[in-house]
Parts: sequence; structure tokens; C-alpha cells
Amino acid sequence: MFSPRSSNFSRQIKLCGYFGLAGILALLIFPEPAAENNCSIGTGKSQNPRRQTSRIASSRPTSSKSPAPQAVTTLTIQVEQLLGLLERDTPSIELLQRFEAVAYDKPLVACELASAIARTPTERHQWMIAIMSVWSQADPEAAWGWVCASAVTRGVTGEKSLSAVIFDSVAGVDPQRVLDWVESASSVQGKHPNLGIPMHLLKEEAVSALLLNDRGYEAKAAVEKWARSGTGQAIDTGAITGVAKWLNALSPATAATWLTGMPASEATDHALLEVLSSWSAIDPSTAMEWTKATTEGLRRSDSMRLVMNQWAMSDSVGAAGWLAADESDMNSDQLVSSFSERLVAYGGTPEIAQQWASLIVDNEKRSATLTEIVLNWGMLDPQSAALNVSDSAYYTVEQKNRLLRWLAANRNPNSSL
Repeated sequence: MFSPRSSNFSRQIKLCGYFGLAGILALLIFPEPAAENNCSIGTGKSQNPRRQTSRIASSRPTSSKSPAPQAVTTLTIQVEQLLGLLERDTPSIELLQRFEAVAYDKPLVACELASAIARTPTERHQWMIAIMSVWSQADPEAAWGWVCASAVTRGVTGEKSLSAVIFDSVAGVDPQRVLDWVESASSVQGKHPNLGIPMHLLKEEAVSALLLNDRGYEAKAAVEKWARSGTGQAIDTGAITGVAKWLNALSPATAATWLTGMPASEATDHALLEVLSSWSAIDPSTAMEWTKATTEGLRRSDSMRLVMNQWAMSDSVGAAGWLAADESDMNSDQLVSSFSERLVAYGGTPEIAQQWASLIVDNEKRSATLTEIVLNWGMLDPQSAALNVSDSAYYTVEQKNRLLRWLAANRNPNSSL
């Protein structure tokens, strides 16, 4: 027990930091007030949790019913054990388990201790993650209110934020509560006023939590609502990509169709290319036909080129067959160019690649593709590439001389062009 007679008493007070022994005992003895939720619109300035703690320490109990002496004794012993372990340089993982034990009954005590006695910012944040995991399961509103009132949610770079920890804990049992927290958060210049988190990142955390807890349909509906809300608040690429990956696991066509139906943005374009990349690795023919029939403009050009690149790597014969049968459109030159270059880069026959490249209508694109074929070939077999260039009708005299000099230098790295 804490006692003025203890030889460690003064050291314990120092370890307790700003709130001291009186603060700990007050938190142990008096009932904890519900944490004020400062994440809602119209709450004004956030409360400082440390000021709240000092008020708790100096106030009288608001309830006439005091905790059982045995409970106070148990908690006090737990706190005393924590401080004793800290003095012995106990590993952080063992201390973390002790914090979890305190958090089950007195989460505020655990939070204040973690803030005061942690030896490094990383250690403090890891303790806070453990505390929030416990607290948010027992009383999610109180845990969320404390995080909103504090300034430690983002923690250490590379570590999960405390808001994400709470979302992960709550989303499985009450997904709407998580979405309500995000919806009710006011935004000042794109940031949550209390947490200081950009709103698009807060939304990404909420979507990730929903998907983690098999709440994909709720995540999908939320992203659709935010994308079409017209509020001007951006949705992070991670939120859209997360839902797209979930849909892709169900059906690539479903994921791709969903993305093309969303308001156009860099995020949806990026996610669509990811879906098409994985789809074309499995079924490039179907992915190509879907892309050709569904997409338009620049999105169509980029998507078809990506699928062709994937197809040429995995099945050059199939890709060539599709190109031969396709009486295509303005994208034909680009597709043939992509196919020809990939054919050589991934072990295909260079002479066949040259034959395909010669079909490109645009003179500049054809010349550039034929040159790229030789450069890729020269990296693998410069001697054979040089013989081909010398006898080829695809290159002008000037092009031949330039390519042969490059091939000679590649064959003999110490020579100069």
C-alpha cells in the first residue's frame, strides 16, 4: 500500500508525475465520471483531460455510495505493483498486462498512470492501445469521449491510433455507433477539431474497422454516402480501395462495376487499376472484354493497357490471339505497343514482337516501340540483337547506327559510345 512510512514514498510521488499521490487515491476511491464526448458538432473547445483529473482529485464524491473497501485495496495494490515493476526496469510487455488489469475496473487510473510513468512515447502509446481495447469494450462512449478530449490519439508514427483501436473494438458489435461518431464529428478545414485527425483518415479508420469485423456492406454504404454527399470532404484512397478489395474477393466484375459507378476521382481510378490488375492475372480475356465494353476515355486507355501488360506476361499467345481478332479502335496502337514491349521483357521472341510492333499505325509510336524492343533484347542478348538490327528493314540507317553503338557499349561496358 502507499504509505508515508514507506521508504519509496517520495519516489512514488515523483513517478506519479503531475497528479501525485492524491490524484491516484482520488481516482481509486471516488467513482469515475462519464467521459464527456467532445466529438460531436457544437461542443466547442475540447476539455483538457488532465484538468478534468485534477478536478476529480480535489472534489468530493458525487455519489453517496463509495466503492467497497476490498475493491479499493485491490486496485491500490495493482497500482503499487505497477510502480514497483517500473522501478525494476520490467519489460514493457509485462507492464502492459498490468495496465490491462487496472483498465478493467478503473480505466481513468490506467490512462493517467500511462501518461505519467511511461519511459518513452512509444511505450506510453502501446499501453494506451491496450487500455483503450479494454475500455471500449466495457464502455465505448466513455472511451471515445476520453480520446476526443485528449491530444494523444495519433500516438507514435507507425503505431495504430487510439481512434482506430476503438473503432476496431466497437465495429463488430455496433457498426452504426462507429459511423455515427464519424458523422457527428464537426470538421474545421478538413480536420476533426478535437482529435486533430484529417477527416478522410478518420473515415478510412472507420471503413477499415468495419471490414475487419466482416461489416463490408455497411462499409460500402458509408463510402457511397460520403462520396455522393457533396460536402467537399475527400475520402481517402484507402477507404475506397478497402471496399473495392472486399468486393473483388466476392467478384472482380462486381468490384470494377461498383468503382465505375462511383463519382470519378483519383481514388476510384487507382482502385479500379488495382482490381483490374488482380483480375487480369486470373482471367485476362474476361477482364479485357469488360474493360473495353464498360470504360471510356483516358480511364479506358489506361485500363486496357494495364490488362494487356498483365496478359502478355502470363499468356502471350492468348494476348496475341485477342489482338489479332480485335478490330479495335484508337487504343489499338497503345495495346500493340504494350504487348510487344512486354513480350521481349518477359522472355518472348523478339522477332515476333517486332512483327507486332510493325502493325502500329502511328509512325512515332511504331518507331519508339521498335526501339524499345531492341533495348530490352540487348539487355538479354546484345550480340543477337545487333545482328537483327543490322539486317532489319524496320529501322532507318540513323536508327541502326545509334542502336548498334548502344548494343556495342552494352556488350562491352568499358567501351564508350
